[in-house]
This record gives sequence, structure tokens and C-alpha cells, in this order.
Amino acid sequence: MEKVKDIFQVFCLFCLDIIPVSTLSYFIKQNKLTNQTFSVFQLFVSLVVLVLTSSLFIIWRKRKFNEFWTIRNLKGNASIIFNGYLAIIFTRAFSQLIMWLGHVEISDNQAWLKVFQQQMPFGLAILSIALVGPLMEESIFRLGMIGLIFKEKKWIGLLISSIIFGFLHSPNNIFSFFPYFFMGIVFGVVYIKTQKIEVSMTLHALWNFIGIVLVYLQK
Repeated sequence: MEKVKDIFQVFCLFCLDIIPVSTLSYFIKQNKLTNQTFSVFQLFVSLVVLVLTSSLFIIWRKRKFNEFWTIRNLKGNASIIFNGYLAIIFTRAFSQLIMWLGHVEISDNQAWLKVFQQQMPFGLAILSIALVGPLMEESIFRLGMIGLIFKEKKWIGLLISSIIFGFLHSPNNIFSFFPYFFMGIVFGVVYIKTQKIEVSMTLHALWNFIGIVLVYLQK
């Protein structure tokens, strides 16, 4: 019964994760149709949605694990974050080779993210993609799935959570599935090795942050 309850809670977190993405996507589509930038109202609504949904994730962790997010859990883990970043670069290069062999240039998710970032103000992109996004996804896939649902079989949880992580990032086909699958593996291994969700979240946030900066530099 407890396991069913855990699965239901993680499913609810996944549903919450959809809300800010859907909100921002709606505003971006509307602005593209009218050729406008984000209005003050849209920025306000986006901020409220991001703050409220991320707060629910923080409250869930406090009630479920009796833990708060704290920067102190990053102490002594700089090397594993650095090595994790290098691992993502390596797996991304390997994934690009697989996609090239499959004649796939870019996944739907990567194309969508590029448009997403280009249409949003820089500050809102940082908040949503580099901060709130990693907090929510690490809570669901690493803390929720590996640390809770599969807490007694973490390596099985690593595989299953990475497969789901890969498929939920909108691959065009099996070839464009691999970049996010391997990324999920790296995040999961970092979490299992440190047992601190802040470490995998920081790695996730760092990867997204650098990606956002590169996109805005290309504008």
C-alpha cells in the first residue's frame, strides 16, 4: 500500500511539472501569432506559476523526507559535478553520432527548446529552464523514482527512470531518444553516488544554464 502511495505522489509531481511548461508554451505561441514580446501580465502569471509549483515540490520533499533543499549538501561534491558535466558532453557527442547514423539532425525537444528560449526574456528562461525545471525533474526522476519508488533497487530505478526521462523529452524516433536517456543515466548515477539530490540538480541546472547562454549569444 505504501508503494502505491509513493507512485501516486510521484505521478502527481509529474502532473504539476506540466503546468509551468504548458503556461509558458501557451504564452509563447500567442506571442508568435501576434509578433509580440512577453507582456507584464504574462511575466507576472509565469512567475506566479513557477513559484507556486516549485514551492509544492519543496514542501513535498520536506514532508516526505523531512529535508529542505540546502546548498550545504553541495559541499565536497564539486569534482563529481565537474566529472558529471564531462560525462554529459561525452554522451551527447556519442548520441549525436547515433543520430547522424539515423539521419536525425535534431530532436523535437531540442528544436522546441531553442524556440522556447529565443522567445522568452533571458531572466525568465534562466528561472524556468535552469532553476525550476531541474528542481522539478530531479525531484521526479531521481528523488521520487530512484530514491523513493526504487529505493531498495536503485540501479533498476536508474534504468527505468532514465528510459522514461528519455521518452518524455519528445524524441522523433529511437535515435533522438538516446541524448536524454544518457543524460538521465548521468544524473541518476550522480544522485546514487552522493545520495544528495542537490548535487544532481546543480549538474542539471549547470547544463541547462550554459545551453541557455549559448542560445542567447547566437541571437
